[in-house]
Amino acid sequence: MRPKDLKSPFAWQSRRVMIEHYQRILYVPERCQRVDLKKELTKIINEFENVQIEFCSGNGDWVCQKAQHNPKILWVAVEKKFERVQKIWSKIQNTGLKNVFIVCGEALEVATYYLEDCLVDEIYINFPDPWPKNKHAKFRLIELPFTKQIHRLLKPYGKINFVTDDKNYSSKSIQVFLEGDYFDSQFSDPFYRSDIQEYGTSYFRSLWEEKKRGFYFSKFQKKCKHKS
Repeated sequence: MRPKDLKSPFAWQSRRVMIEHYQRILYVPERCQRVDLKKELTKIINEFENVQIEFCSGNGDWVCQKAQHNPKILWVAVEKKFERVQKIWSKIQNTGLKNVFIVCGEALEVATYYLEDCLVDEIYINFPDPWPKNKHAKFRLIELPFTKQIHRLLKPYGKINFVTDDKNYSSKSIQVFLEGDYFDSQFSDPFYRSDIQEYGTSYFRSLWEEKKRGFYFSKFQKKCKHKS
């Protein structure tokens, strides 16, 4: 199957939040009226005892590899751009994967309004756009509103993994994760590691390896009690 074989289920003018069950995709288009699908989505997710989410899944290389090697885990791939969702879907179809569910939507919107509490065992955020210019900082994913939501989504003592090639973004993100007493770092100061040989591959990892960029991998565990 080619990526373009997946057609959008609606025109732009008629876009809406919906689950396409046959394709196992939740669509959360921008600027649409929200629909309460938490119970319906939880029913799908609860088909598996272990649920792991990758936010910003890109072309799906990383999450599909993980799904192939871990068939008893449900892997939820959250990606905003439909053309990338098409590529994830194509990989799923061509490899016969039954343990990947796609969410086409913006990460914070999906985390806030479409996923129930204590639903997820582990979360991954791989090479999100660092928006390096100060004037674009408001677009960065790793900010306190998002970390509060993923704290809510994680099961007790669930973990979050974050990797970037941007040292400045790594430092700022670590500060956000440790703010508010929501998470404990799994690594001692400076709270990241550069060796990610066993982590898995992706388009962006391969790209940054070719460009000789460094990697900054952080891991945090949910605190079940935090300061208000």
